[in-house]
Amino acid sequence: MPTEVEKLRKLRIWPVALSVGLFLSISFLFDVFLGLIFPDIGFQRIWEVLLPGFRWISLGHFLWGLIASLLLGLYVGIIFVPIYNFFNRRFVLGPENGHQPQRGGD
Repeated sequence: MPTEVEKLRKLRIWPVALSVGLFLSISFLFDVFLGLIFPDIGFQRIWEVLLPGFRWISLGHFLWGLIASLLLGLYVGIIFVPIYNFFNRRFVLGPENGHQPQRGGD
């Protein structure tokens, strides 16, 4: 059974994944807005590299970019949180919190 400290330090997948997804979607909207006002300042090329099938800018590509940026954020959260929790359990939580890290070669 996890201690209270472990519960507090453990990240949950969906809040992180949705937060990153929403952050990327808002960033995408902001960059599209900037790119329409100042075509030489926006990050159009970056989005074209990060989001397969995205080209600057039509309604279909705009919708695809918005959906794909959300999905990219979900992917990052789903992959990052278990990795973080794994290393958090192994290296951050120490014996003072009732956890014995299993480190090889120490």
